Amino acid sequence: MSVDLTPAAGVKDGARAAWDWLGTVSLPPEWRRELTENGFIQQDLRFYRGDDWMFSAVLNQGWVLWYARRPAIRAGLVEAQDILSAFPTAREDRGEVKLRLHDEDAARALWNWTMGA
Repeated sequence: MSVDLTPAAGVKDGARAAWDWLGTVSLPPEWRRELTENGFIQQDLRFYRGDDWMFSAVLNQGWVLWYARRPAIRAGLVEAQDILSAFPTAREDRGEVKLRLHDEDAARALWNWTMGA
């Protein structure tokens, strides 16, 4: 799936690179991604394993906000404390963990860590 950033003209280059990479990264078998829109710039790229919505990447002007959702944590795919330890800028919020990705390197590092690559 290729992700179209338009009409998000105000997105910074680093956020755009992280978003583009997440929109094209190879997914494991049984995984899929879906793009939803909510507002002028905010776009939500949802990552599903089967029917379970595991992760979300929300495009903002200066970053991509990555969420490890409760289903991913409950399924043991990720541990909240492990993410918080591995990525010091991550924050726990209502049973989910979120992290701002400012560039492609950050997106790659988080994805590879999450997927055990």
